Amino acid sequence: MVDANGELKPFDKFLNDVQSIEKRYNSNYLRAEYNFAVASAQSASQWEQIAADGDRFDLQYRTAGDSKVRPTHAALNGVTLPPSSPFWDSFMPPNGWNCRCTAVQVRRGKYPHIDVAEALALGEEATADDKRGMLRFNPGKLGKTFPDYNPYTISRCRDCDVAKGKSTLAKGDVPESDQSTACSIVRKSLEEYEIIPTKKGFIRVHREHGVDERAQNIETAKYFAEKYGHRIDLIANPNDEKSPDAHNHTLGHDEEYKVSTSATKTSIDNLLRDGAKQSNYVVLRVKSEMDLIALSRGLRGRANWCTKLELVTIIKDGKDVSYTRAQIMGAGFEIKQEDFK
Repeated sequence: MVDANGELKPFDKFLNDVQSIEKRYNSNYLRAEYNFAVASAQSASQWEQIAADGDRFDLQYRTAGDSKVRPTHAALNGVTLPPSSPFWDSFMPPNGWNCRCTAVQVRRGKYPHIDVAEALALGEEATADDKRGMLRFNPGKLGKTFPDYNPYTISRCRDCDVAKGKSTLAKGDVPESDQSTACSIVRKSLEEYEIIPTKKGFIRVHREHGVDERAQNIETAKYFAEKYGHRIDLIANPNDEKSPDAHNHTLGHDEEYKVSTSATKTSIDNLLRDGAKQSNYVVLRVKSEMDLIALSRGLRGRANWCTKLELVTIIKDGKDVSYTRAQIMGAGFEIKQEDFK
């Protein structure tokens, strides 16, 4: 929901990013979830100041005050209690999908306190449709925009130590259910990868992906993701020459990305030599001024030595072309500008 600068994305931008991954996702549901997450984050931020002030001020529940306010939420308007009241543990806004209610600090003693039991009953009525109790939490106290138990989780998530940050699933642990397995995979992925969605596909960049080639590899991956809808992982490669830089989920194979900074046959030969050590599928991104004859000779010379090389893809001027080793070794092989699409 935030961009590279940590700023909140407008909903339309967020929707486009989500639909680049899954076009069928219901946009109305997504808007409600987006609004809930934003309201929860704002509520959590507000709670930091409230907690710092303690009970020096009272806290008062307020609605948006227009015709769109739900009657059950309107009944909560004006409820005033100290922040330490158990009411705020469960009914700190938001208290529903697209809820616009807020809680504001007011001078202590300015407004009469409501009976706590009555306030809790009103809160229960306002969230009566919440069968899972998802809406009855305080985002600031939990430090979460969604509680652990919600429409997308199972009931045991309420008491899961991993969800509460008390422990982690050690390597080799066997989770108790398929849901728990999925949870551990997602959490591990979020910890290790940065997600970069594009218009058609998306990229996951491992946080330990090579510093020297990181920016170049992201640029190459974006080319394939945006043009063809590929799903690409830029993986960690800690000085292991046998490991490729990228794993392309769409094509089902590993690829090694290389960028040419020189237009000579020797530079191409060196790049292919290094790339072929890491993967049988090599991607070369070359400059506009690259001489296609020199490029053809460089590919043919290296393919003659690299018997395991299966495919070379070349990106030039926003277009690409791929050649198998058999094509490169064929009689009269020559790369032509019109080959690029």
